[in-house]
Amino acid sequence: MTNMIKLYKIRIGEKVYEVEVEEVTEKDGNIETSADSKGKQKIDKNENPPLQGETGKNEVIKAPMQGLIVDVKVKTGEKVKAGVDALQLFDSWGGVLSGEDYQKYSWPYTRQIVEALSQEVPVIVFAKGCWYALEEMSRSKAAALGVDWTCSPEMARKLTGGKKVLQGNLDPAWLLAPIDQIKEKTQQMIRAFGKEHYIANLGHGILPEVPVEHARAFVEAVKSFKES
Repeated sequence: MTNMIKLYKIRIGEKVYEVEVEEVTEKDGNIETSADSKGKQKIDKNENPPLQGETGKNEVIKAPMQGLIVDVKVKTGEKVKAGVDALQLFDSWGGVLSGEDYQKYSWPYTRQIVEALSQEVPVIVFAKGCWYALEEMSRSKAAALGVDWTCSPEMARKLTGGKKVLQGNLDPAWLLAPIDQIKEKTQQMIRAFGKEHYIANLGHGILPEVPVEHARAFVEAVKSFKES
């Protein structure tokens, strides 16, 4: 077995990211990779020129991202071996990209992970702010798709063809409201999605300042829901 470390540098604005990709060649000739990264604020521009054109962007991103994919597969694979019932992949920053850039530089790598893991366990994909990609995501092997509060349940159903399992999408800030409003908004959300092919949840992570009794009220509102 041999090890080789490759260093890639990615410039985004004034910040340069260094990504170390370790390639391990096994005796049978197979190559596995893993990646680690760290950001550096100031690096000489002459030493690290900005990316030139689409080809340059694709090339500099592809290698470290492929290494990262392998790393994620290995770590999540261990969770599968440990007996998890499902896995959820978060892309909390996907929405900062344009629709075109998300399709080029983020979704293809998420899809590769989904395709690999879906053979072992159901995979839920949540990409915050990426409602514009729901139609494309619905054609993947993801068992369910997370939706945040910027996309209405009706639009999410339309984009995904009406049969994909959807998860979401209450704005976590609503858990800071009075309990009666939390219950009202939660049941309104469930009615909008419908009970079929649906997982009731928040549209992103719970806020640290949310009182426990408010989080409990959300859960109880879901459990006690009845169609009127």
